Amino acid sequence: MTKNAITIHWNKVKGAKYYVVYGSKCGTKKGQVPPFKKIKTITKNSYTQKKLKKGTYYKYLIIALDKNRKVVTSSKTVHVVTKGGKNGNDKTVTVNKSSITLKKGKTFTLKTKEVPQSKAKKVKRHRKVKYESSNTAVAKVTQKGKIKAKKKGTAYIYAYAQNGLYKKVKVTVK
Repeated sequence: MTKNAITIHWNKVKGAKYYVVYGSKCGTKKGQVPPFKKIKTITKNSYTQKKLKKGTYYKYLIIALDKNRKVVTSSKTVHVVTKGGKNGNDKTVTVNKSSITLKKGKTFTLKTKEVPQSKAKKVKRHRKVKYESSNTAVAKVTQKGKIKAKKKGTAYIYAYAQNGLYKKVKVTVK
């Protein structure tokens, strides 16, 4: 990321041939949510948007499509700021456990913390940490990080910071 460009990367999606990049400038007034605009359809798993304003937040969403242009999956919304302003981005997201073992029916709440790139650059929070389970039949997770063990097996819980960085937590259900 530079003063006038943002590069976003994502993991390749099994079965996806195309990726549609949507984006827009983030809202400037409380409650204002500018709509996403389709930026580009590409086949690789990264994109650089240029000619942006310095020190400004932008949001992105990626939709993965198969060869018939049917939706395979979509990303979380990512909020990123360009350099050159008084705001910054997160450097990492931390979680209180990297792996947990639960009995069926039991719960555990993850505690997360977003760590800014620098103390001098404040991070404007556009959203809280988001959570997602790789296998909801084994372990479900609420948007507050509460994991519920559903059935025997293994799942991964992902905790996403607003700029797309994440930590993966292994959940084993006995």
